[in-house]
Amino acid sequence: MKKLLAILLICLIPTFAGAVDWHKADSIVFAWDAPTTYEDGTAIPDGLVISYDVYTKNVDGSNITMMLTTNDLQSTVVLLKGDKKFVGVAAHYVDPDGIAVGPSVVAWSDNPVDCLNEATFGVHNLKSLGKSKNLRK
Repeated sequence: MKKLLAILLICLIPTFAGAVDWHKADSIVFAWDAPTTYEDGTAIPDGLVISYDVYTKNVDGSNITMMLTTNDLQSTVVLLKGDKKFVGVAAHYVDPDGIAVGPSVVAWSDNPVDCLNEATFGVHNLKSLGKSKNLRK
């Protein structure tokens, strides 16, 4: 019996650990921390202005779409009815000589390494029902 319980627990733990927190809404406000280093690990100097491209992608990873660019550390993404998406963000900057650098690799909300406390999330804008018909008295 103990063996069966141990096997069951081992099988269920990955299910709970990898569960995506689906926000059911027509939009989501999400935030992120600014990068503190360049890709090679060198510290980013104070005063560097970083911009962010905000993306969405389908659950299967297809249809990656850049939604907007912002200088803020949060953004709102609005979805169409029926959309179920993950969100992501990539950083870029313009160096002092005016050269655009980036974007970085996209940090995605379905990647535990990219999420605070490895808590993955997505947004699902549920479809509305069609209108009732044939009303009568």
